Amino acid sequence: MKVERVDFIYLKMPHVTEEADGSQDALLVRVEAGGYVGWGECEASPLTSIAAWCAPMSHVACRPVAASVLGQPLRDPGDIVRIHRQVREHSLDLLQADHTLSGVDIALWDLLAKSKGEPVFALLGAD
Repeated sequence: MKVERVDFIYLKMPHVTEEADGSQDALLVRVEAGGYVGWGECEASPLTSIAAWCAPMSHVACRPVAASVLGQPLRDPGDIVRIHRQVREHSLDLLQADHTLSGVDIALWDLLAKSKGEPVFALLGAD
């Protein structure tokens, strides 16, 4: 299967204040591939994480995270590792790229586990 779609769902309190440490907004990530859906969450500034996903290419090390994820094959854990490497290589200068990738990564593991009928911990090699 191939990664077909990635959606971001931005959740926030009506008024973000300085009274909390970051729990006033969140960014959920939904990844679709092969009829399966995986879910993840980014821990960072939601709007800048979305920007890192879809920002137009600026130069060779400043490509949107989407360019390294969409259309990629997803058959086994090695594919997730390969996607990570591509994002790090191609989006090196996008400071928010790692945060964006974190939510996509969680969703990819969730989706892959569902497609294999196994828990995520088994795919990670744990008993």
